[in-house]
Order: sequence, then C-alpha cells, then structure tokens
Amino acid sequence: MEEQAIRFSNQVMDEGIFQEVKQYMYPADKQKKLFIVSVAAVILGAVLLRTNIFGGVVVIVIGALVLMEVLMMKNRAPKAAITQIQKVTGKDYCTYTYTLGEHALNIFCVETKVKENLSYEMFTRKTETEHAFVLFTRENRLVIFRKDTMGEQRLSQLKKIIEEKCKNLAAMK
Repeated sequence: MEEQAIRFSNQVMDEGIFQEVKQYMYPADKQKKLFIVSVAAVILGAVLLRTNIFGGVVVIVIGALVLMEVLMMKNRAPKAAITQIQKVTGKDYCTYTYTLGEHALNIFCVETKVKENLSYEMFTRKTETEHAFVLFTRENRLVIFRKDTMGEQRLSQLKKIIEEKCKNLAAMK
C-alpha cells in the first residue's frame, strides 16, 4: 500500500529566512579547519620573522586573510543565495513546494517550474531556528521549511516523517 504524500506549499526563500539560518550555511567543520589553518599560519609567520622577515610577513598576511574569510563567510552566504535567486528568477525571493513522498523529498520551484527529487538518504543533518526547520545534504545543500507556513501539529508531523525517512540524520547545535 502506497502512503499519502504530504505537501508543504508557500515555502518562500528570501533574505530574512537566509539571515536566520546563515550560521548553518557553511559547515562548522570546514569553518573550524580554516580557523586552525589561519592560526597556524599566523604562528608560523611569527616564527619565520626571526629568519626571513619578508616570508614571515607574507605568511602572517595569508593567515589573517584566511581568518577574515572565516569570519565573513556567515555574512556573505545570505547575500550570495539572494544573488543567485535574482539571477534565476528576477525576484528577491523564490517560492517552493515540498512534497514528502515515499522515497524522496520532491521540490518544486514555483517561479522556474523546476522539479527535483532528493532521496531521503542524502540528508545528513538537521537544525531548527525560531522560524525554520532545516535539512542539509552531505554537500551542505539546505532545504528550509518555514514554520510560519504551518501550525504546531503540522510541524510535529513533518519532524516525525523526517525522523522516520532520513536514516542518516544527525542534529546540529
């Protein structure tokens, strides 16, 4: 017996929702690695200053630039997402309809009429903010469910289905 698909319409992705989830848009493990590399470069540059002033300064500058990149990532991600949406739709937002099917999450973009199916096995992480329930793929692709488009009962239903279907899921802090 095939189960009934559950649909979540009017999932508007705009700058406000991206600002809310921006801290999750770049994987924390990559941010940590870049931070460690930047600190190591600054320390190495400081050590090099004793023997090679020019080389030490260059390595310190590189380390500082990488550190600035880590700090700026979160702020650039929402703007980059909106810029991409503007290129594709000509608007500052994109509206999605998500359908929880038997084997995959079906995504439909209202503005572009593009359909896509993402297997539940692709999702590896989830998190929740004040206004969003977010799923992530291995490649750090986000699927954002807006809580303001559903009541508590519908949100509970979504979480239950995701827990049952997404076997590789881990919660994020």
